[in-house]
Amino acid sequence: MSSIDPYQQIMVEHQYSHKFTVTVKQAKNVTKGAFGDMLDTPDPYVELFIPTAPDSRKRTNYINNNVNPEWNETFEIILDPNQENILEITLMDANYVMDETIGTATFPISSLKIGEKKQVPVIINKVTEVTLEVSLEVCSSTDLRFSMALCDEEKDFRQQRKTRVMHYLNKLLGADLTSIRDVSLESLY
Repeated sequence: MSSIDPYQQIMVEHQYSHKFTVTVKQAKNVTKGAFGDMLDTPDPYVELFIPTAPDSRKRTNYINNNVNPEWNETFEIILDPNQENILEITLMDANYVMDETIGTATFPISSLKIGEKKQVPVIINKVTEVTLEVSLEVCSSTDLRFSMALCDEEKDFRQQRKTRVMHYLNKLLGADLTSIRDVSLESLY
């Protein structure tokens, strides 16, 4: 038999996360190079990725045939403040068969101060400028419940389930039954 008490109290120090908010504003002079621009006008979109953060791969919608697109799309990513978080910005060209990478740049999130919001111009391939608005905040909300006790909604659900099960058992086996001994074996089969 196990000597571990599942209801023991364990003190856990809560660590706060950071909430990184990035708005992809616009891009200017999106180019696929002189030869690429002669063949096709880009249909640009932006991909964002932070390798150290879960669920951090985000992307804007693509804008058809536009070398100066405006997106104004905002994304929020929860970060571990103990990691070296770097935002990877990839400018893409949407195509029917296969999307094409125009260029990539990085932004060190550690260069932001908590509570600071600023516009960041990101240069891709020495020509294209993608404008981002970035901010970093302390995220104090938790997604975890730190108790072994059932929440009120679960207690309500269990009580309602008991009532429903009792009602249908009485309907199936007979309302005049008061204990398990009153049920005949034939009625169970």
